[in-house]
Order: sequence, then C-alpha cells, then structure tokens
Amino acid sequence: MYYCVPNLSTMIKQVLRQDIFSSNKNITSMIQELQHSMHEEDGFETEKDKVEYDDQFDALNLDCKHVEQFNCVLQFPHDAIDTYTSALSDKIARLLETNAVESLYIISTLKMKLFGAKRNNSVSLKESLLRFEKLTGIKNTKEALEVDIEQLPQALETFFWLQRLDTSSPEFVYFTDKEDRFAFNICKYGNIHLVEFKAELITNDFLENEGWEIMNERCYDQLSDHAIKERQDSR
Repeated sequence: MYYCVPNLSTMIKQVLRQDIFSSNKNITSMIQELQHSMHEEDGFETEKDKVEYDDQFDALNLDCKHVEQFNCVLQFPHDAIDTYTSALSDKIARLLETNAVESLYIISTLKMKLFGAKRNNSVSLKESLLRFEKLTGIKNTKEALEVDIEQLPQALETFFWLQRLDTSSPEFVYFTDKEDRFAFNICKYGNIHLVEFKAELITNDFLENEGWEIMNERCYDQLSDHAIKERQDSR
C-alpha cells in the first residue's frame, strides 16, 4: 500500500516502511539486526526524548528470523567527483539489468527523515536535493521510496551527496531489489557496500568483467582532495 503518490509518471513513489517489512523478510531481518546493535536503553534526560528515540527503531520487535548474508565492498577506479555519480549509475544499472531488476526500494536502517535536517550549505547537496524534490514532489519523509531504473541516477546522486556531506541524514540508506535478493548502500567515500541474502547472486567474474574491484581493506576515499575538504568543512 502506497501513501502519497505525487506523480505516477516519475516512478519514484513513497512507500510505507511497514509494508516493506511485511513483504520483504530478508531486508527486514537485516534492518532488525542492525537496530538491535544500535539501540540503547539509557542516557535520556526526559521520557519524551526516549519516546522519540525509540520511534526510530520500528523493526526492533518484529517477528523475524536470521537470514544468511554475504557481504562485500565494491569500488571502481574513478577519482573525478564531478562525474562520479554518473559513472556509478551506469555501473549499477548494468548490474541491475543483468539480474532483471526494474525497480528498487530505498529504505534507511532507522526511521528518520531521509534527507536529514537540510541545514547543510553545500551547493552540490542543495542542488541535488532540489532536483530530486522537483522530480518526485517529495520534500522529506521518514518512510521509504520506490524508484525505477530510469530515475535511479538522480536517486543515487542525491543519496551519495547526503551520505558524503550531511551527518544529520540516516547513516545507512539501502537500495534493495523488490525480489528481496540483495541490497546495497553508498558510504561517505562513494563505495558500494553490497549484501546478498541466502545465496550469492552476483559473481566475482561479473564484477571483474564490469570493472568493479572488491575491497579487501578498510574503506578509503579515492575522490578529489577538494571533496574531502568540503565534507570536513560542512560538519
């Protein structure tokens, strides 16, 4: 069930998180485990603070079973930040088309406003958010989104800049296929953190042939020095 469908032609729609939790048990199991690892019981000045905090943990008490996960971190050689999200979109589109994925859910680990507090002064982030809002009619939401392949480049660009620059936005935002086979998020360095559920669908041969590199070390930033400075100055 969708709530608030601003424009069906855009194919970016708002979706209730609870509807995804009802239909997609694999991503729900992962989100629940992450919420358990993050949740704290103490340290609140008022009962109101605790209620607002607990409201973010909306998968904590769902009836879920553990699902086996296969994780890896992906990067491809590209150090120009101005063209990074365009190149990333091409690579992600190829990966999705190969696996017959036509649309994705976008859902954060915690129930928070997806676009953060919108106080960041970065021109790159502001312009990307404006384009996203104009495209979808969605200004901010604590729910999830559904995006098709055609509109995916704008979504990837916007969430790349949010992860990179806005510390008030959710720390983990996942793009997950509607068939519930795999999910990925973009970290602040622009790397792709991929998780596959129950079985490894995306082969190393495919990744190598498409120019992806599997990172066997801690994430690092291969993008420009200017971008690193911009991220630090924006906090």
